[in-house]
Amino acid sequence: MAAPPAALLLDELVEEILLRFPPDDPARLFAAALVCKRWCRLITGRGFRRRFRELHRAPPLLGFLFNSYGSRFGFVPTSSFRPRNNSDHSALRAIHSGHGRVLLRHWQGEHRRREPFVVWDPLTDEHQELPMGPVCPELDMLSWSAAVLCTVSDRCDHLDCHRGPFLVVSMGQTYKNTLTSCVYSSEAGSWSEPVSVHAQGHRLCRFELGNVVLVGKALYFKLFLSATEMVKYDLVTRKMSQICISAVSQQHPAVAKLTATDDGRLGCAFVRDYREAARLDLWSRKHGGPDEELTWEQSRVIELGTLLPIDAISVQPVVAGFADNGVGVILIRTCVGDFTIDLRSGTVKKAGESRGYHDFLVPYVSFCTPGKYLISF
Repeated sequence: MAAPPAALLLDELVEEILLRFPPDDPARLFAAALVCKRWCRLITGRGFRRRFRELHRAPPLLGFLFNSYGSRFGFVPTSSFRPRNNSDHSALRAIHSGHGRVLLRHWQGEHRRREPFVVWDPLTDEHQELPMGPVCPELDMLSWSAAVLCTVSDRCDHLDCHRGPFLVVSMGQTYKNTLTSCVYSSEAGSWSEPVSVHAQGHRLCRFELGNVVLVGKALYFKLFLSATEMVKYDLVTRKMSQICISAVSQQHPAVAKLTATDDGRLGCAFVRDYREAARLDLWSRKHGGPDEELTWEQSRVIELGTLLPIDAISVQPVVAGFADNGVGVILIRTCVGDFTIDLRSGTVKKAGESRGYHDFLVPYVSFCTPGKYLISF
């Protein structure tokens, strides 16, 4: 049997090396794709992109988006990735990011009017303006939140679905004290009819923009100023239910960020005792039990005083975001800038200076590998 050609063996060796490039430094793969046509064909091929994602599994945190009052949103990189600057993002706010997409909304200020949602793919700079839904968050809601995610499917591993079908879930509380949800499906190209249930508890409870997490086949939306702190939205049944998290709300009811654990449980994180020794408290839901009797346990405590600069904890730090989809990175906003904390490795990195952000940051998580739509040779 004849031996394989030397060029074929060389390609296999090169591929094994390139597959081990760190996913949070996509510039290396782009530079390698420019070495020669053979490497370009190898790196931009579907097979390489699939194997790269399967090898690394969890997509990297490429950066996060922040909103400033009365102006466009900004992007702070935590990697070598930079989104293109070809599009006009003025008067747009970043609301949520999921499965490689970012959900945007027009900033309306004092002038409330009907405006569409926009779904943006930072890798390709593609924008899709959604049709107007049956419910306008700014006009019909006391408060609202929204999320974008891959269409629910057991066949999707969410490693490379940012160009596939997606859902947008819009959730809010109306002036009639009802919780109302609508879902946009890119496959159908339309919004569902609104579904409403009576809101329990305090009439003035409101949704926290940017504080939503996907756990299993349900979205959890955080509330505050209410004894009932959370709304669960089941993506399969399209039903809503309110959940009390009183065990955690006794600590810091208004500043906890929802998270997801590695074993698929709902969690939350907040900073406490900053005057003595700032601590990052991580809580998670106990296994079993109905949603209405949600019970929590403290899973971990991280001493921020040993990880952050001393001046960073002179003023109360805040958990400003959580990168899920298997990433497990917490974003901490301090008076001297923003920091990322990798919950697996314990690595802490400064991600940006203090910019007067809104009260939440939108982490952007995705694999970024050269493709035919990203690079031409």
